[in-house]
Amino acid sequence: MFVKGLVKLGAIARRELTSLFVSPFIYFIVAALTVLALHFFIQYLLLFNAFVVQSRTQLAFEPQAGISLNMFIQGYFKVLLLIFVFFIPMAAMKVFAEEKRAGAFEFLVTCPLSTEAIALGKFIGFFLFLTLITIWISLPPISLFFFAELESPVVFANVLGFWLYTLCLGAIAVLISAASNNVITSAVVGMVVLLLYYVVGFSAESLSQEGYENLASFVRYISPIEQSEFFLRGMVKVSSVVYFVSVSLVCYLFSVRVLEAKRVSKI
Repeated sequence: MFVKGLVKLGAIARRELTSLFVSPFIYFIVAALTVLALHFFIQYLLLFNAFVVQSRTQLAFEPQAGISLNMFIQGYFKVLLLIFVFFIPMAAMKVFAEEKRAGAFEFLVTCPLSTEAIALGKFIGFFLFLTLITIWISLPPISLFFFAELESPVVFANVLGFWLYTLCLGAIAVLISAASNNVITSAVVGMVVLLLYYVVGFSAESLSQEGYENLASFVRYISPIEQSEFFLRGMVKVSSVVYFVSVSLVCYLFSVRVLEAKRVSKI
């Protein structure tokens, strides 16, 4: 019985992953994402080269002086944190909202599977998609290992933090897709919500200056940018990992409740 359940769960996840990769729209936004990522990657490399040339001209270049290629790789991932705020909702709108538009949602909610299994299969499929995209986007900085000396722990901490950040935003976007009845609504609302989530930590400094230290600390903690910052510095904090996993889990549980309500309404 357990094995049969895993097979069905795997089938839902595989179906979700396949449906994403057969969509021309997904290929379009992935191509646009790739062009943007390569643009910023090249710009950061050119910036690093300019720093090196300037420092050598002034006879003051020393690797230990603070100028390292790792700093510019961190800048590359920082830019991607914002870009993915807009990319993820456009991909996630197909998870549930697209099926409602195509009329396949009724078949999904009436199939002999628990709501938890349906939601989990959808989440796993979309998370696999985001994992593949993260690997794809991380290839440019990883390729620098063939041409330059990089600090491996720092680079892979950047990749790990970016992956956890991506899955966290993906979970929020899937929840919005589950609650939406229209793909455009899902994408627009997803972008607005994720953008607000992205900037939530920006108010921490002003709150701290006003004397609200406890509130400022709370805002910093719930900010995905603040949590990602530890990884970008090359530090893997267990509390940050727990934060991203917890947000993803909460979004999954809320998605189950939303789907349960919609499933009952269809009966």
